[in-house]
Amino acid sequence: MVIKREPTQPKTPGQLIRAYRLERGISMEQMAEFLYCSKSELSQIENGHKSISRMKQLLWSCMVPHWTPEMLQSDEPRS
Repeated sequence: MVIKREPTQPKTPGQLIRAYRLERGISMEQMAEFLYCSKSELSQIENGHKSISRMKQLLWSCMVPHWTPEMLQSDEPRS
């Protein structure tokens, strides 16, 4: 028996970025180059270990049409 899973909506900025990247078959290296960040920074963001700076939220939302700065902002309070 095969259980079909409904696709889940990304809940964090990192999940949103990873989903976008994987849906389009883009490697982490290619995505990092596109977003003007390092591969390690992108990995940290995708895995929820690093938040996205406000400047990058604005830049990335200009680069990917359906992203907004609010979508790339974590719900966690910043210290």
